[in-house]
Amino acid sequence: MCCPFLLAFVMKVRFLIGLLVAVSVTMQAENVPAVKIDTVADGYVVTKWELDGRFTVAHFETFDASRFQKNKPHGAFARYYADSTLYSRATYDHGKKNGLYQEYYPDGQLRVEMTYCQGKLDGELLNYHANGQLKRREQYKMNESQGGQCFDETGVEMVFTPWRTEPQFVGGSEALRLYLVSQMRVPKTLQHKCGTKIKFQVQRTGNIANAKVMESSGYEELDKQALKIVEGMPDWISGTIDGKPVQMNTFVALSWVPKRDGAVVRKSKRK
Repeated sequence: MCCPFLLAFVMKVRFLIGLLVAVSVTMQAENVPAVKIDTVADGYVVTKWELDGRFTVAHFETFDASRFQKNKPHGAFARYYADSTLYSRATYDHGKKNGLYQEYYPDGQLRVEMTYCQGKLDGELLNYHANGQLKRREQYKMNESQGGQCFDETGVEMVFTPWRTEPQFVGGSEALRLYLVSQMRVPKTLQHKCGTKIKFQVQRTGNIANAKVMESSGYEELDKQALKIVEGMPDWISGTIDGKPVQMNTFVALSWVPKRDGAVVRKSKRK
């Protein structure tokens, strides 16, 4: 009779092998992973790919501290797929992409080529199908699309869609303004106009995450209220890259306008 512990171990190994095969097939079908995350661990830069909410280690390279300034990448960087084939080339200036950026399919075919200026798309963007046919030609000016052309895999022109779209509040900027105003409660004791800027992530699903104070109003209670308002916002329309939803950072600014009567609210002591 087979040992139940041994049987359980064999079943678990089979499950893990099946999982690895499933992940491999799905990545091949998607052609390019959705998200990459770079971390520093034990002297190596670890590149990870995200697939269906799971992260898999894809590539290791020796960590070179001279390529970072204040923990931000500075200079030329390359990223790789799991088999060490090139994924992307980029140049950073104190943590911001600056200059030419290129990204490749797993077989080495160029996927996209674009130019950045201090972290913002600026100039011509060329995007290619896996067969090498031009897919998109687009012009950008400081992250704003100026329009362009799209083509199918045979070169026939299609309806244009931008490479990148920013996350949006449902209903647009005016709907966002009205929502924020409806949630804000200005203390009667406030005597000076001030503002709080909150940075946060819009996930691929549209939900809000990792909200942080980007610029303080100088009043702790107002900053806390601003955080609570942002964290309680309904789901947004997620940003996209090449038509696919992706996680993106954005921010909102809340302006606090004082009422006339009352004592001054004490400023928070932030270090």
